[in-house]
Amino acid sequence: MYEDFDEEEKVAPQEALDNFYYHCMEYVSLYDYDENDVGDYEVMDDDTRDMWKQPLQELVNRDEPKEVKNNRCPNCEWIVDTKDKFCPHCGQRLEKILVESEEKYMSKNDKQRDYLANGSISMFCAEVAKLTNSHCLLKNIAISGIRADGTGYEGKEDHVNIIDSEDISALKSCNIHVGDKIYFGADVYEYKRKDGSEDFGVKNLREIEKIDEYDLPTREELIDGQIWELVCEVCTFREKCDKMCCLANSEEMQKRFQILKDLQPGKFTAFTVVAAYEIWGKVITQMGGFKCPTDDPNYELIKKIERLSSENDSGIYWNLDEALARIFYPEYRRIYFN
Repeated sequence: MYEDFDEEEKVAPQEALDNFYYHCMEYVSLYDYDENDVGDYEVMDDDTRDMWKQPLQELVNRDEPKEVKNNRCPNCEWIVDTKDKFCPHCGQRLEKILVESEEKYMSKNDKQRDYLANGSISMFCAEVAKLTNSHCLLKNIAISGIRADGTGYEGKEDHVNIIDSEDISALKSCNIHVGDKIYFGADVYEYKRKDGSEDFGVKNLREIEKIDEYDLPTREELIDGQIWELVCEVCTFREKCDKMCCLANSEEMQKRFQILKDLQPGKFTAFTVVAAYEIWGKVITQMGGFKCPTDDPNYELIKKIERLSSENDSGIYWNLDEALARIFYPEYRRIYFN
């Protein structure tokens, strides 16, 4: 029965598992030594086979390479290194690691796709700039977004494309024309352009309404949103918070917000993040403190952070590894305003 077997032939893991699954047998009577009876066996019932297959199927699934973004495992969200071929936590095979550094975010301007990339389901206000049978272009987008974990955020984008035929038909059925301002709900998704580059669009439009006017979030409002998220990020109750009902003292949270807002008025930068983790987690102190020559252009700002850290000493010291991981690989995408 094995004359056609090629020792060098490799069987795919899924094929091997399926082969075992469909040929899985179980004894219904054991071997009888006295009667020299080999025993009887039959095909295992589906429920039992499924039970035995499940943990093996999980291993096979993890062997399928998955792309990594923001240095987090796509299976378990564990932080992985650029050299890792497998996640050290769950064993997921990793296809490619895309490192999105703080420097990259800092260089972005307001026309980038940060706010679209931040959420999955959102409500929008926008102006119709172009509408044909195959393409709709919206501009001056105001976004009320919802992330996968249910938390919300406000943002804006310069433009967004709609290319789904059903969505375009839905707009036309609502008597929408170029120049109209509209309110609608939609799902955010990532797609590839013809030149191979990637962009974010919206699809599955719903609750489409014409509106007279709407307000785009101001720069200050967007900065305030980033600061509030940072305040929550370094909150003492962060591990117990359901992100819906705040457990912290509201006056203390407002005080922290104002400290970070006054640090660099009109800006939200990497220094804002470092300040938050130093003031309320003593992260830099644990690393030996700031090392900055007096001729450094950021010298005064760094001295200000040191002073604020001394004046607001809560006695809490964050776990250094955890804090650094949160600084460089935050749960939510940071959007910097320089």
